[in-house]
Amino acid sequence: VHMLNLQKIQIQIKSFLNTQRKKVIKTIETKDKNAIMEEYKKYASALDKAARKSIIHANRAGAKKSDMMKKINAVK
Repeated sequence: VHMLNLQKIQIQIKSFLNTQRKKVIKTIETKDKNAIMEEYKKYASALDKAARKSIIHANRAGAKKSDMMKKINAVK
C-alpha cells in the first residue's frame, strides 16, 4: 500500500513539472523577457526540488533546465 502512495506522489510531481514546462513555453511565445524569466525560475526550482527528492535524476533536471534556457535564449 505504501508503494502505491509513493507512485501517486511521483506521478503528481511529474505532472506538475510538465505543467510548469508548458507555462514557460507559453510565456516564451509572448516574448516578454521578464515574464519568461519569472516562469523559468519557477520551473527550475520545481526541477531542482524533484531532483532533491529523487523523483528525477539530478542530471536529467540539469538537462531539462539547459534545454529550456536554449529556447529562452533563442527568443532574445
